[in-house]
Amino acid sequence: MHPPIVAALAALLAAFGAPASSRAEAFRQRAVACARQNNWTCAVENFESALRVKPKWAEAEYGLGASLAALQRDGPAIEALHRAIAADPKLSGARRALARIYLRVGNPESAVAELLHCTSEKGADAGLWLDLGIAYGRSGDVPRAAESFQQAIRLDPRLAAAHLQLGVAIRREGRPEQALEQMRIAARLAPQDPYAAFELGKSLKGANDFPGAIDAYRRAIKLKPDFEQARYGLGLALRVQGEADAARKELSEVAGLHQFRERLAESKLLIMAGVEMLKSNELDAAQSKFQQATQVSPTLATGFYFLAAVHDRKGEAEQALALYQKALELAPDYAQAHVGLGSWHTRRGDMRNAAAEFEKAAAINPDLADAHYDLGLASLQLGDSAKALREFAETLSIDPAFSDARIQLGLTQSQRGDAAAAVRTFRELARREPLSAEAYNNLGLAQLQAGDVADAAESARKAVELRPDYAEANYNLGLALRAAGQHDAAARAFEEAFRLDPRLKTPARNER
Repeated sequence: MHPPIVAALAALLAAFGAPASSRAEAFRQRAVACARQNNWTCAVENFESALRVKPKWAEAEYGLGASLAALQRDGPAIEALHRAIAADPKLSGARRALARIYLRVGNPESAVAELLHCTSEKGADAGLWLDLGIAYGRSGDVPRAAESFQQAIRLDPRLAAAHLQLGVAIRREGRPEQALEQMRIAARLAPQDPYAAFELGKSLKGANDFPGAIDAYRRAIKLKPDFEQARYGLGLALRVQGEADAARKELSEVAGLHQFRERLAESKLLIMAGVEMLKSNELDAAQSKFQQATQVSPTLATGFYFLAAVHDRKGEAEQALALYQKALELAPDYAQAHVGLGSWHTRRGDMRNAAAEFEKAAAINPDLADAHYDLGLASLQLGDSAKALREFAETLSIDPAFSDARIQLGLTQSQRGDAAAAVRTFRELARREPLSAEAYNNLGLAQLQAGDVADAAESARKAVELRPDYAEANYNLGLALRAAGQHDAAARAFEEAFRLDPRLKTPARNER
């Protein structure tokens, strides 16, 4: 009945404080964007990158711990959150995240200790007291649990979860009438919460109100059809009421749901193992895991999607296409599968069908940055640069650290003749990535297009300083110096560019 830890930790990621160095902040922003899309592996990688740039950064350690917890890597998550607290003992979000992990791993006493630290701080909210009550309850201290839930209700009388948990606590203390009152309040405040309906059903059943219990259980099942406990409670209540056939049906559903959950858990473990193999480019081993997953759970679209991705990487186009289509047949709103199918069409030059798939993905999940970015690239291929601009801008609004999208935005602005906009875009890229030679090279080209010859030469020179073997940057430095009338220096830059990449020495380029 407590909110899932992944959702709770995802909400906490919005609370980050002031930026560090621009590069560390760029990694942090990328990590937060990944977390918003539930891409926890990406979030972990970027938080770790931020910490390499700026060690002992409390907010980044906090984010790393939260992301690791979402991946159920509890040991490293606990270590990261301890480091966050050591760096900033007043970082209550890290303590609360740590407490939730302790609850999950069966260490409620440590959860209580972390949460008590938070209650001593100014501004402790109802949610904190709710968490503390749950921790006390798990540790067996029911009176303190009830007191914590009551404090949560005093701070927020409409917090349904606090009423629900208070009802559970006082029912354990042997006060069923008062517990039933709290369950009624919780169900009234949260009519869409299946757990509130379920607990109300349990209390009504305990009060021998079997018709009321049956109604409550049915409401819970309507809200959550795979709710095994509610179906079991309904089956027992129906049997007491003499409705033997209906009771038998519900109890058989429980058995079926239990088997389904076991198969689903097995297939998810197979998929997770396959994904790790895919990352290491162990394609045959990954394919075997994904095939097993589809056999164990033939209605789970995820297995077919990843199996399609393996065949795609192997160049087995027809098998990949059939599997992408199977994944979407099972789950038409599977945004990532639409992106995968769109990429399949892209590799075959079918940009119209590719764009259609990316459009579907973006409509299904408007916060999926990759869908907007790929749609922008497809729009460019189709000659619609205005739409491409919109999609690249949308990508950056979702994920400001998406460097490729910022590069494509600047290049598209330049191609459309809006040199001033391109300069702004590449200047922002250089600010975010001060060690990126490509950022300064593109900035220099945009400045040259805008007629800012001196600034163009300075940017190109910076690109060459960052990466002396960057042939294009040397060439563009030559262009800027030639435009500034520094012909000898320009000739030296061109000579170095041609030495690094003889392909640059073409009549068409040298006439520019």
